[in-house]
Amino acid sequence: MTDSCEAVAPRKGIVIPVHSPSARGVLTAAVLAVFAFSASQMAVAPLLSRIQSDFDVTASTAGWTLSAFSLAAVVTTLVGGRSGDEIGHARVLVFSLTVFVVGAVICAVAVNAGILIAGRAVMGCGGAIFPLALTVAAKRLPPGRRTSGIALVSGTLGLGSTVGAPAGGVLADVAGIPAVFIGCAIVAAVALIAVVKVIGFEPRSGPFQFDSAGITVYGTGITCLLVALSSAGNGGFAQPLTLCTFAVGIVLLISLGWVESRVAFPALNFKLLTAKPIAVANVTSALLSTGISGMLALLPMAAQDAHFGGQTLLSVGQSGALLVPHTIAVVAASWLAGRGFMRSKSCIILGCLMSGFGLVVMGLMGSTWWAVAAGGVVAGIGSGFAFTAIPIALENVAPRNHLGQANSLTSIHRMLGAAFGTQIGMLMVSVIGSHPLNLVTPNPFLLLYLPLAASCFVASAVALNLQGGTSPRQD
Repeated sequence: MTDSCEAVAPRKGIVIPVHSPSARGVLTAAVLAVFAFSASQMAVAPLLSRIQSDFDVTASTAGWTLSAFSLAAVVTTLVGGRSGDEIGHARVLVFSLTVFVVGAVICAVAVNAGILIAGRAVMGCGGAIFPLALTVAAKRLPPGRRTSGIALVSGTLGLGSTVGAPAGGVLADVAGIPAVFIGCAIVAAVALIAVVKVIGFEPRSGPFQFDSAGITVYGTGITCLLVALSSAGNGGFAQPLTLCTFAVGIVLLISLGWVESRVAFPALNFKLLTAKPIAVANVTSALLSTGISGMLALLPMAAQDAHFGGQTLLSVGQSGALLVPHTIAVVAASWLAGRGFMRSKSCIILGCLMSGFGLVVMGLMGSTWWAVAAGGVVAGIGSGFAFTAIPIALENVAPRNHLGQANSLTSIHRMLGAAFGTQIGMLMVSVIGSHPLNLVTPNPFLLLYLPLAASCFVASAVALNLQGGTSPRQD
């Protein structure tokens, strides 16, 4: 067994030079790419209150700086996963990182909330970075290092999300909001150079077919649902326009199967999507991400809000620092899960249960900051376990020639959970903040965190249907 990766063989006599980098080089480049993306995803979480005040917008509108990122990532990941399988995962990864850097620069120079949200959407268009990097690791690493490599790349997604929030808060306190996005652009640019220099480009395996109809229907449907949630936070869900928007989103998503059945090369592979092992992994990822991402968005905002902060309100940097224990827990749990200390199914179920329990603690003890940090540690251990183990379980059951699409589908569901978790959290903040606290509950934190905890508990129930994680992959 050597440390070098297997080169990708060209098709039918086409001679194209292919890099054969070391396993360490592949992992370094893949980890840098995923870290740049995931850290930027949640870097604005501690800034929501400041964005709300600086740009004079509502909490729901400020929340769109998170949701626009996730929504764009959901849509573009559909294209990225499929195109990676057809024209090369490293090639599409480089393009995704380039778009991401452009979006970060737009955010850094934004002068109003509209431009900031637009820049975040452009950053989210690099959403395929995670599944592409994961697939590059799965295909380029030698068998003896594949499982641990997948665990490392997957764990980096959770690590980046939790590091990004406190780092964003500190940067904003020290140098202002633009500095946060300048930092995002620098990290992504370093990752881009590493991918180009270390991994290189593999040969094309086929032409890229763009499914404009499917992408349009899917993206519009998801957008309508998120806009309806945002509108509910601003003026109530019973408004006719809000109900109409929600209904349109549901109808579009229901019709997606019919639309994709009439496309020669559908972006959404329904055969793969409905395969039980992959479907269960996707739903589990979405539900768990709803709870954890909602918490990452809510905690800093609650710590800075007079409605929820208790005796002492915290600054942007201080509120972000509340997530540091959670970050350390995610790192430790991801490392342990990657070492294979238990079967992937058991690891996922335990992780979802611990995440839900941690959020319950945060809800019960919301105004006691040391208890909030303790609950964050429990939730961090749980999410580190589950999110690291899910791609390992998926790698054992997904067809190898569709591994990029399978990873993309799981990433899409994780991003969907993040988008909806953020908007659900902002909805609860708006509802509680617009009423006297004694008319709602003596402990408003319960209303903030219990819906998110419930999502994690449901994820654990869904994960009971996962395969054990040691069965051979069927190609």
